[in-house]
Amino acid sequence: MYKSITIILLAMLPFSANADWSMFGRYSYNMQGYSSDFLSGDYVVNAIGFTALNSNGVYLDVELYMDGGSGEEPDSVWDRTDRTYTAGYRLDQGWSIFGGMKDNRTQGTDADDVQWEMETTGFFVGAAKTLPLDVESNVSVSLAVGSVSGDLNMQNFNTDEDITTDASALGLSSSLAYNFVLSKKVNASLGFRYSNYDYEDQGAETITTLFGKVTYQFR
Repeated sequence: MYKSITIILLAMLPFSANADWSMFGRYSYNMQGYSSDFLSGDYVVNAIGFTALNSNGVYLDVELYMDGGSGEEPDSVWDRTDRTYTAGYRLDQGWSIFGGMKDNRTQGTDADDVQWEMETTGFFVGAAKTLPLDVESNVSVSLAVGSVSGDLNMQNFNTDEDITTDASALGLSSSLAYNFVLSKKVNASLGFRYSNYDYEDQGAETITTLFGKVTYQFR
């Protein structure tokens, strides 16, 4: 995966020569709902991110969702972690295109006290559109398609079963956000994100997210 990230970054270098860079850090608070054929749950997850944007319209972004889940409670998702690496390019009239890599892990226990763990990695491509409302606010929408693969592990401590199967899926994600200025270097966003991946043998995985985000410009 990290080899692929390096290739993406090298491919963006011709667009980045002789450009000025701006740096941003952000924190987001996310209320997520998770649903699949084997697990479901509602929980809160915190995320941090970093973005580098240059004057030619190229941007690089890293985001980490951490400590998601409701703790080791029965019939719940008690751990959810996501890492996303994105490279994109801003076009005219508020459009942008992007692509990247992601990996995630979901752990939880179902109503029968069976423990599930799924780890996947994959890639995505997409486009986004920003619609200005006034000088200090806008609405942004995005849509991406992706492919992931990995492993799904099931452990039944009542019967001593321990089974691992391949997990691969195609899916899409979309988001809608209202973005506004708080101060010269601080912006905020309120929004909704939807993700659905259809696995070949494990059914569909759906994640809905309500989020609030604060971004600070370092330079």
